[in-house]
Formats: sequence, C-alpha cells, structure tokens
Amino acid sequence: MKECVFNNSIDLSGVLEKHGFNMDSIGNIQIGYDKNIYILAKDKNDSAYLTAIVIEPDWDEETIKSDYSVYFGKHDLGFYFIQPYQENIIIVNSRCCYNHGSPDQNAIVFDKNGNELQRFCIGDGIECFYTRSDGTFVTGYFDEGVFGNLGWDTPIGASGVIIWDDKGNRIKEASRNIYDCYAMNIDDSNNIWYYYYDEFKLVKDQGNLEFDYEPRITGADFFFISADEQTALFGGGYDEKGTYRIVNLKNPKDEHRERVLFKYMDSELNLIVSNSAYGSYALFIDNNDRMFVRRFITI
Repeated sequence: MKECVFNNSIDLSGVLEKHGFNMDSIGNIQIGYDKNIYILAKDKNDSAYLTAIVIEPDWDEETIKSDYSVYFGKHDLGFYFIQPYQENIIIVNSRCCYNHGSPDQNAIVFDKNGNELQRFCIGDGIECFYTRSDGTFVTGYFDEGVFGNLGWDTPIGASGVIIWDDKGNRIKEASRNIYDCYAMNIDDSNNIWYYYYDEFKLVKDQGNLEFDYEPRITGADFFFISADEQTALFGGGYDEKGTYRIVNLKNPKDEHRERVLFKYMDSELNLIVSNSAYGSYALFIDNNDRMFVRRFITI
C-alpha cells in the first residue's frame, strides 16, 4: 500500500458560509482547465437559483489564494456541471428532453458578471463534461444518452463521446462501441482520456491518434493521470467503492494495482465523499467537510 500525505486541509464549509451557502448547497464541484475550482451552489430555499463559487488554489501549498462568487439567477432545469468557458462560465444539465423536436437547451454560458450570453443543446444523458483551453469542450454519455430516452429516438450522444467547438457544433465523435462513458479527464497537454463500459478500456485521444490501456478495474467512476503520464489513479470500481488504486500506464503487463492510502496529520482519511480532477490536478473532500488539493507530478 502506498501512502499519500496531504500537507494542508481547506475548510470547505467555511468557504461556502462566506458566500451564504452550506455543504448541502453544493450541486457539483469541478476543476477547470484554468486550474481553478468551480462550485455550482444552489439556494437552500429554491434550488433553481444558482451561484458559481470560484476558488483559486495554491496547488503547491495546498491552500486557497482567493475566491469569489457569480450569481446566475433562476434556471428551472436541473443544472449539474460547471466549467470555465473561454473568459466565461458554462453550466450544463445532464438531462435533456427532446420535446417533439424542440429540445431543451441544456448548456448556458454566462459572463463573470452573471449575464447570460448563449444557450445550446448538447443532448441527454451526460455523464462527463469538460471544457478545454482551446475553446472546445467534451461530453461523455451514460446509457440513456447513448440508446435514447426522454423522447430521443436518435440521441445526440449515440457515439458515447463527442468533442464540440466553441459554438456548440460537433467536430468529432468516438468510433467504438461505448455503452456508457463512466469517467473522463483532460491531461496537461489537452488530450482527452476516457474509460467506458462494457470493455472497461482506458482510451487516450490525441486527435489523430488513439491509444488503448487495460486498467483491469471494472466500474470505476473516477481517474486522473499523473503529470509524468507514468501512472493513473483510479477509483476502486464495483467491488471496492471508496478505495483508490494505481494503474501503471507504461507497463501494460503489470497487473498489480497498488492501493493508495490518503492521510492528513498522521490520520487516515477514512471516508472521501467527493472528488474531482483535471489532468494531474485533483481534489478530495472528506466527511468532515475538509477539501484536500494537490497536483500529482507522479503517483
């Protein structure tokens, strides 16, 4: 077993209280390509009223440099994902009704003052959503988005993974049998990595080239790639929820999947309730409302 010891903890509940929210307000928390942390916060009395809380971490010191909030107003769709989008912020609802040919516009772009700039439809059944520094963004779909539901006979997400341009137009789709995109990440060079059902392969998409890896972990819903691209850290999968294991990317014949033990101040972090990653940057939230952040050069 390998130990990962964090140097500092961040009082996430304190950050939320500063902006008028609590832990129950969190709709989702994601790291962006700008390496800031984005929290989609929902009003405690009416979850349709949305606010972005943006945290700039010091990834080396594992602390916070600054934070601010952006109020978006009321939006009735159940928005979930939040990412930076060029100089703006985008939120996305994972579900999208077809409405007999007038589908929900389940992606909304706001400026940093909370003004709505743009809306478009990116399909139903979104499991993964990441924006990239070049203005494009990527969606991965779960089974209902691939096979159809909510009125979609020909679902947008039938390919399982789609790359979009900055206007919401499809520019590339996956060409393999993806029934459910379980997890995704974007590495430090803007390459797309995704892990899918039912083959449970890990794919690196470099644009014109794709590489397959065999993590030999079934049912993981989280992973990230170390900065040196030697290893990946995977959630434990179906049989080991709440655990994390190292996958050797440079030696595909190495079937050993060493478990990682997270610690802080000599104490084991027994219960991690949430996580997020972008490239080699990752955050973990424990059951004491503490957030731990780090850039993993290696694992």
